[in-house]
Amino acid sequence: METARLDTREPAPVGALYGRWRSAPQYQLANLAGDPPAWREIPLDMLELLAFDQCLVFGATCSATVASIDGVARRDAVVRQARDTLWAIYRCVAMRMQPERRLALMHEVAHAVECGTGSVASLLPFAVCDPDRSVRVGAASRARALRDLPKAEVQPA
Repeated sequence: METARLDTREPAPVGALYGRWRSAPQYQLANLAGDPPAWREIPLDMLELLAFDQCLVFGATCSATVASIDGVARRDAVVRQARDTLWAIYRCVAMRMQPERRLALMHEVAHAVECGTGSVASLLPFAVCDPDRSVRVGAASRARALRDLPKAEVQPA
């Protein structure tokens, strides 16, 4: 079990995680997202990929629900479920990864949003849930910069 030892490796260049995510079997990530006991045991690279995936899923869910889900209560339930899953995964990420690697993960998510996947809401776990102030501030700054982009450049997945 890797929970006792934090990862100290250097993060990969921006865009590398996005490339891994695009080639990953989405059904495997979806199944893993529904298996909380596995999050503490999986290798850090897989946890990072899972967190990246769920950030983008949450961002896309927040954007898509505005137009595609009828009824406020149902829409709120869908967003709440995606948020709760992401928050739980991110707590595990914060326990197992150094702040530098979480900051690099945030930059990867921001890069994916810039490429048109997810939405600015994809950065919320970094701004809200991270115990390290530098990660929270970095995420808030990136979210503001992305929010100010023309709408055509930031689209849901």
